[in-house]
Amino acid sequence: MESAIWLGIDVGKRSFHAAVAVETLHGNQWRKLPCQAFEHSAPGLRALLTWLHTQGVMPAQLAGVCIESTGRLAQHFSTLAKGRLGAVSIINPARSKSFAQSLGNQHKNDAVDARLLAYFGQHMRPRAQSAKDVAYIKLREMTRAHEDLQISLSAQRQRLEDAPPSAEVRALLKRLIRMLEKEMRGLQMKIKALLEDTPSLKKDAERIATVPGLGARVAQTLLAEFGDLNQYNRDELVALAGVYPRQHESGSSVHKKPRMAKPRMAKAGKANVRAVLYMAAMSARQCNPRIKAFAERLRKNGKAPMQILVAIMRKLLLIAHALVVSKTDYDPDDSPLQSPLPT
Repeated sequence: MESAIWLGIDVGKRSFHAAVAVETLHGNQWRKLPCQAFEHSAPGLRALLTWLHTQGVMPAQLAGVCIESTGRLAQHFSTLAKGRLGAVSIINPARSKSFAQSLGNQHKNDAVDARLLAYFGQHMRPRAQSAKDVAYIKLREMTRAHEDLQISLSAQRQRLEDAPPSAEVRALLKRLIRMLEKEMRGLQMKIKALLEDTPSLKKDAERIATVPGLGARVAQTLLAEFGDLNQYNRDELVALAGVYPRQHESGSSVHKKPRMAKPRMAKAGKANVRAVLYMAAMSARQCNPRIKAFAERLRKNGKAPMQILVAIMRKLLLIAHALVVSKTDYDPDDSPLQSPLPT
């Protein structure tokens, strides 16, 4: 019989709280789960293992360890615990929040969160983190760092172009530009090495990049921000990216024209994904015959320029999703895969 023992971890920068669910819980029993705080370090992990032993639990008995996704903190704990605890499941905080609300919980502190995560793991049995998941996290961090360097580089180039009168300042700006360019090249090489070390991730990036208008940068950003595209359906992916029409209607008197989520301005979804899709849509409209025909059809149907552009962004995103799911390269003559989307 599969073990029902789950460990819930609420991770902080300097410490973490751990709660263990030994028996199958019902009702509000989770509120009384054993819980203890530990230092977020190797000695703290050893203290956790000792504490588990006092609770009558051996690491091999754990069905899993449930942690909320808190960026580097969750990943740091996962790396720290690798091979010493059960399989680690890093979950979206929105899931644990909804789970807590469904239980009628109105309290929030580190101990409560750890107990809820142990109870969540026991009942929901979230998928354990894999080596591929770690690769996605590394790709996300490096891709975002590359974006930050690109923003800094553009700013310094603009300052130099404005021709500051001081020769000393001009020399400084030139040194900064060379340094940023060097760091960007180094980071891109590390991204390439990461893809080489993760063949399935590399293949997905290559498939996406076969679409005219979608290059390596767009492919890397999509995979970095969304992770494995196979885990989403079409509607989920569109919602996460924020490339969908918005309606404003109320009763019989308020009927505003649907407004498309604008690149960089929408209040939902991932802004950096929309930014790269926006540039990809501009390019695909010129170099991709199928997208060009799609845009022309929308124009003849009376769609506004921004509506057309966001519709192209949505179409490109779903094409990328279809290629990864079907494990095929882009074929402009394959009409079922690239069938026109509803307007």
